[in-house]
Amino acid sequence: MRLILMPGMDGTGLLFEPFIRAWQTAAGPAELQVMRYPDDQAWGYDALQRWLQGRLPRQEPLVLLGESFSGPLAVRLAADPGLQIRGLILCASFVQCPRPSLRAPAARLPARLLTGRPSLELAQRAILGTRADAGLRDLFAQALGQVSPEVLKTRLMAVMQLDPSIARHWASLQRPTLSLCASRDWLVPASASRALQRLRPGADLRWLPAPHGVLQTAPQQAATAVADFVRGPATCAGRP
Repeated sequence: MRLILMPGMDGTGLLFEPFIRAWQTAAGPAELQVMRYPDDQAWGYDALQRWLQGRLPRQEPLVLLGESFSGPLAVRLAADPGLQIRGLILCASFVQCPRPSLRAPAARLPARLLTGRPSLELAQRAILGTRADAGLRDLFAQALGQVSPEVLKTRLMAVMQLDPSIARHWASLQRPTLSLCASRDWLVPASASRALQRLRPGADLRWLPAPHGVLQTAPQQAATAVADFVRGPATCAGRP
């Protein structure tokens, strides 16, 4: 079994570092593969889905973990019959626009402001909370520093203009699912997390005491929940 880690809006995969350390410490039951999106291509969900389909292993069982921005991508990929998807994990993610009231302001926001110091400081607090240590804050700055404003703006608008078909895909998935939800998440409110269960009444939602950056600020708890899922429902789904 291979666990595919699909990153948040930065797309670099660098912010998985705390989770990967926790996974190794906990002797996670699957090999990890981090997907790093092109940081010079202003692609929305359609183009990123095609890019991923050309790079994901097709000859072995996979569990997809879509963090934040990547949740809708993971949902779409889970429906691909050419991939051996055994399970799907959403982490602080959504299948509908989590903040519809921000659509118009986001559209008017100049891309260059997304990487300005005030925006990055606000994003850091929203994602990591106010108690992140210096090492985690530096990692965040490093990740965001590798992505152009235009790429970030395109990804932001992809979230704001999320295709309604994502929710339908989620509702009809024939795969085990797990949703890790953050109890102190400002970016993805509780209403967006509850919508996951409303659309899929049998969906497994796990609430962790963390801000939006669950894998960064509560890595051990997240690794334990993911490992239990991989050992349990996802493994059972692969049996004849």
